[in-house]
Amino acid sequence: SEDEVKIEIEDKGAGIPEDERHRIFDMFYTIERGDRGKFGTGLGLTIVKAIIGAHMGTIEAFSGRQNKGTLIQIKLPIHPVKE
Repeated sequence: SEDEVKIEIEDKGAGIPEDERHRIFDMFYTIERGDRGKFGTGLGLTIVKAIIGAHMGTIEAFSGRQNKGTLIQIKLPIHPVKE
């Protein structure tokens, strides 16, 4: 819509299981990946969500196009510039 900007970031990795997608923004949550094990601190997406929320925006995770990888969608409202 004209009152928001939408940013999409997509990768072609292994993806995030649907039943875990809602948890990836939880503090300290990480996903174990077979031979990779657990990687990271589980803070990155929590911080990103807080910053986007502070700007009245939203962030969501979806299965990537053609069910490969992950698609992260960020929506931020557009505010008129005050002169």
